[in-house]
Amino acid sequence: MVKNGKKEGGNKMVKESVDKIGDYAVVPVPEHEQRRFLSNVWITSGWIICVSTLFTGAAVATGLTVKGMILASIGGMALIAFYVLTMGAISGRYHVSASVTLRQAFGRYGSVLMGTIIALVLGVGWYAWQASFFGLTINAIAPDYWFGNVQVATVWGGLLMMCTAVIGYKGLGVLSFLAVPLVMLLALFGLHACIVETGSLGAIFEMIGPGEPISMGLAMSAIAGSVMAGAIAIGDITRYSKNTLEGGLSAAIGYGLGGTIALIIGGMIAVVTQVEMIGTTPQVPGAMLALGLGAGGIVILILAQWTTNDNNLYSGALGLANFIPFNKRTLTAILGLIGTGIAAIGIFEHFIGWLGNLGIWLPPIGGVLICDYWLIHRGLLKKEYIVGAGKIISNLNVVALLAFIVGGVVAYKVAWGVPAFNGLLTSFVLYAIIAIVCEKGNIKYKVGEHTVSESGY
Repeated sequence: MVKNGKKEGGNKMVKESVDKIGDYAVVPVPEHEQRRFLSNVWITSGWIICVSTLFTGAAVATGLTVKGMILASIGGMALIAFYVLTMGAISGRYHVSASVTLRQAFGRYGSVLMGTIIALVLGVGWYAWQASFFGLTINAIAPDYWFGNVQVATVWGGLLMMCTAVIGYKGLGVLSFLAVPLVMLLALFGLHACIVETGSLGAIFEMIGPGEPISMGLAMSAIAGSVMAGAIAIGDITRYSKNTLEGGLSAAIGYGLGGTIALIIGGMIAVVTQVEMIGTTPQVPGAMLALGLGAGGIVILILAQWTTNDNNLYSGALGLANFIPFNKRTLTAILGLIGTGIAAIGIFEHFIGWLGNLGIWLPPIGGVLICDYWLIHRGLLKKEYIVGAGKIISNLNVVALLAFIVGGVVAYKVAWGVPAFNGLLTSFVLYAIIAIVCEKGNIKYKVGEHTVSESGY
């Protein structure tokens, strides 16, 4: 049991927060546990560097030149870097998880719904998808061995990825410090192999993907939209930052740079090798083998996949811990076992569509949070969030819930543009308009009050 308190205003002692469920899941991370800037950069970059990001780069590259794909990757991830900067800075300032931060924008009960969605999408859905993909990748490397059986590899892979998430931030950190340098090394080897294959770097830049041409704007939007959903939980890492600036910059640099590198690797090797397609996406592992990167390259990709999936499970468990006063490690293990089981028995394939539909509701959460903190609290009211034991928060922010629902519906129903952006912008604009009118007109839009206990609930 860890206590976390501090003095305020010289003599007044703020009521202490007590970490009863572990990993500071619902209380502020104390100063002595906050980490260096580079540690958070490493972990956030490990989160975005994964097989699915490589596949996104490969898919975009089919309709552009390699040079165009690189520019689109930089542009798309620059948008995401700004997005995570605004959210990472909030958790860096208050040192609480993404789900606990959402209490400020949505109210106590509103954040229960948001935490549940995060847990279902990241902690169960995407965790199961990544575990299943892990099994398929191992099977491609070692099809003749018992541990290479798809179901067997899915189980041991899912349990392995669960272990680092159960350990918590320290587990994520150790794995990221191992994986991220190896991925950077893989990028260098991949670039060298591509140059050997084509004869020069200039020749690579002018190569054209085998698919239908697409515009630069569409490519950038597709890239940003594909990774926006998972970025909602970036505060789960940046809460360990020392201040607002480090929280925002560690998210922006780690997520932006790591994602850009992964996209470029996937796109470049797919275009250079011209390997077979899976639907409209090149088979990235096959492209790596075609370049002579061998099983070692595939193993590094698996390691990169691990750094992403343990983060998914970690954030999913924090989403539940926001309202379930149960040991954080136990919650993580339960979610991990559920996700691994779903992946192993193969029923996951039957609700991929459902997962995608649920995932489009994540960006509207971010739209409301960004607007509530930066525009309404900091800009209009000149106030800070109130976090910690003894502080009073609302039970429900009705306008925030309305903006979230409308943003999700727009993302789901509107065919034009990118659903993730549609939902984010709709929720941001709608919340801004109604909240400003309510504040200016002294109209109450937050229902009830709740005093946070020393345990964070």
